[in-house]
Amino acid sequence: MKILKYILLFLILSSCSASKNRAWNCLQIDEGNLAFNEMLELIGKTKIDTNKIKSVKIYSYEFKKNGNIKDSTLIEHQNLNYFSTFKDHTNYEIKYDSLGRDFERYATRIETGETHLNYKKIYDSKSKITEWIVYNRDGQVNSKTFYYYDNLERLIKTEKYYGYFLYEKPILQRKKVLEYKSETLIKETEYSSVVSSDQFDSKLIKEYNKKGQQIDYRSETLENDITVSFWGFKSFYKGEKLIKKESYGSDNRDILTEFKYNSLNLPIENYSTDLNLKKPTRLTKYYYLENKKTTHNNVYN
Repeated sequence: MKILKYILLFLILSSCSASKNRAWNCLQIDEGNLAFNEMLELIGKTKIDTNKIKSVKIYSYEFKKNGNIKDSTLIEHQNLNYFSTFKDHTNYEIKYDSLGRDFERYATRIETGETHLNYKKIYDSKSKITEWIVYNRDGQVNSKTFYYYDNLERLIKTEKYYGYFLYEKPILQRKKVLEYKSETLIKETEYSSVVSSDQFDSKLIKEYNKKGQQIDYRSETLENDITVSFWGFKSFYKGEKLIKKESYGSDNRDILTEFKYNSLNLPIENYSTDLNLKKPTRLTKYYYLENKKTTHNNVYN
């Protein structure tokens, strides 16, 4: 899903010119696609019954100084079958060993028919993955990820080394540490670097509740192992549904976003408030269309 999101954003930016008469249209398209992708993240595209619901209209609302709604703008009208028509340019073939374990994947470019080994997995005697090797198109090792377990066979650390074909010595690009309470994963801390350095420049912390739902997400920028800035959000659930998200950051701008759903568990409203200014900042509404009629827009929480 994230890959498709980046493709959408690239197409948006590349289609926008610097001319003033197109600037607002591009901003609208950008906002609409972001709102559509936010909807997909909330529900997962596989949960939408596209036999019944064909498309969604997304509106953004502006506010007056007193906090009342000023007007609305249609920022997106999207066919919900959009992603099912997306075609990849590569075919993949996974091979399994005698124990039924996925151990190799081959990639074939559709245009050229060129095939190369995409990755290889190595397991221990207990079928725990210990090493994941990724290759580039020339058959050279691109990266290796190593997996470490405790005496309870729980995954406690991964380390990804990058640049085997670029550097004399590969760099530690990413390290993840996992923490548990009994058998339940409660925290992941991932350090990463985007440059060929022996120091990490970012840290990502994810915390989970006993149901495995993410309750805190925090991204930090590091300089010499010191946090210089951060942003994140806390998530609140009712059953399986995300109902509130509280964003925070080193800029001291705290935003609370509340989500409402219909009887089909599709989101119909995202309402954001600046907690410091006590003012609404954003309102997005989703209207689902079936046979050219607007349906399923009542609130059910």
